Amino acid sequence: MQDVKRLKETVIDGNFCIGCGACAAFTDQKITITKNDHGFYEADVPDDLTDKGADVNAVCPFSDSLNEDRLGEMLYKSNENTAHDPHTGYYLKNYAGHVKEDDYRRLGTSGGFVTWIAAKLLEEDEIDAVLHVKEDKDSDKLFSYQVSDTVEAIKEGAASKYYPVEMSDVLSHVKNNEGRYLVIGVPCFIRAVRLLQESVPVFKERIVYTAGLICGALASDFFTKAAAMEMGVEPTTIERVDYRLPAEDEPAYRYRMRIKGRKAGEEVTLEAMNDNLYVGDWGLGLFKYKACDYCDDVMSETADITLGDAWMEGYQDDNKGANLITIRHPALLELIARHEDKLSLQEVSTDTIAEAQAAAFRHRRTGLSYRLYLALKDKRWHPPKRVRPGDDIPEFRKRIYEQRSLIRRLSPPAFKKALERDDFNHFKETMNEAVKAYYGFYQKV
Repeated sequence: MQDVKRLKETVIDGNFCIGCGACAAFTDQKITITKNDHGFYEADVPDDLTDKGADVNAVCPFSDSLNEDRLGEMLYKSNENTAHDPHTGYYLKNYAGHVKEDDYRRLGTSGGFVTWIAAKLLEEDEIDAVLHVKEDKDSDKLFSYQVSDTVEAIKEGAASKYYPVEMSDVLSHVKNNEGRYLVIGVPCFIRAVRLLQESVPVFKERIVYTAGLICGALASDFFTKAAAMEMGVEPTTIERVDYRLPAEDEPAYRYRMRIKGRKAGEEVTLEAMNDNLYVGDWGLGLFKYKACDYCDDVMSETADITLGDAWMEGYQDDNKGANLITIRHPALLELIARHEDKLSLQEVSTDTIAEAQAAAFRHRRTGLSYRLYLALKDKRWHPPKRVRPGDDIPEFRKRIYEQRSLIRRLSPPAFKKALERDDFNHFKETMNEAVKAYYGFYQKV
């Protein structure tokens, strides 16, 4: 019982749970994943749950489990062609580019590679199915993890979804159904899968590939509801969301968000540019999981291949989208080489990747160091990290990181009140002082 108790008293009570579902799969659903009243998924641990002979903390990405360096070493270091960089972790090759074949680039957000890789592995009989996030038409969730075993079904999961999800059901599917699976996910979810593979042999046997996404943060479903409310769509009536649609004559980082639902009883489909929305600035940290402020993995370092936006000169001005790609598994490098005529690729350096994702690395390395320092100073438990605690940064940076944490804490209860009052202005009025202060600090950079 001590191991379960430790998980509750540290990760869960400390609000560091990301709701990934690894602990639920590990305990055969004795632990369940539920959504709280602020739109975050979190683990629900029964008071009478007893240990099953192995430590549940070992599969939690925010407990004292194997970190990204150790997992990466176990997975990839033995390949003589593998190099290591503090930003990407282990790697064989890094590329930027897009898919030329079929409609993959049009369907995707950032070049089409995530869907293309999954489809090619299925077509070439390397896998039997993919675990990925798709629109959920059979429940009250907008999106959920699902199992796809055809190219058509895989394509239905194309494009980014900025929405909370959890993996407990699909991981249970893997546990109960033979097959070879590819899992697609954000860094902490992929790390959770790797930890499960070390603790439960069936996951190592059946999950044969992982594809990770470059990640800035996860947000609760309040982000989607707030964007809808700001646009004029009633949050309880949302039917469909397109988070990243290209905008004509605009660079890739300026995009449209489209939401279908109801306004004053009438069905509507409304759009807004991301940077015209009050909730559209990801740097603010609105509705973000606390765990995301205690993550130091931007590049999904434990994934066989990592994919994300190529936010850099020569690519970001093309609103059709382009991917950054880090490859760690030799079979995936060979797959890309076999189909190079269907791809537009340029090899890039790890320095280029670090520059392209500079803001994310700053927040998750420099900013994390300061957050860890504050946690130690206040004698608060925090997840063990590779980053060392420290406060040797400029004062304006400290204020920026403190303000982001404040905004993260204030925004869910403020929007909950706005929902209850059916008044988005109440949210803005509640948040304006903190938001203006943040922008004021940022102007000093």
